[in-house]
Amino acid sequence: MSTLAQLVVEGRTPNGFDCGRRKHEGRWIVALAFEAGRAFAFSWQRADEYARRLRHAVAELEDGETTVRFDLPGATYLLTIAGAVDVHRALIAKARECEEQEAAESIAYDAAILARAGASFGLSSDPAIQEEAAKIAQWDSRLRRVMRASPRARVLGAPTIINHGAKP
Repeated sequence: MSTLAQLVVEGRTPNGFDCGRRKHEGRWIVALAFEAGRAFAFSWQRADEYARRLRHAVAELEDGETTVRFDLPGATYLLTIAGAVDVHRALIAKARECEEQEAAESIAYDAAILARAGASFGLSSDPAIQEEAAKIAQWDSRLRRVMRASPRARVLGAPTIINHGAKP
């Protein structure tokens, strides 16, 4: 068992990992680094797959089990349930951010259509995508021909759903 796995199992490190995203050779990748010095980089699709596997492993724990086995290429980690949930959430969040960046052009065009139609919400909260959508809505001649009337609405970003828990 690695040092990190021992620390995580014993619960002494609440944040035994770091998760981020970056562009590498024209593609967006998710990077996952553990305190033990091991780092992994994979596509956002693979990150999403690993996150779903981890969630499935947590869901299938037997009563009394407190650790989750997390298999990555060349390494296996034993994580506490809370640690596994944290890694799952981080991987899902970064995978979604990478997916958004890879599809930024089509998201901006779709958001421009909504803006021309007068919708006060967009499809992204990324300021660069919002700015590009505003440019497309104002200057794209094909879009202006199809949707001539355009009420001026301020686009606020993507709608967010907040779960406040069940009411008693």
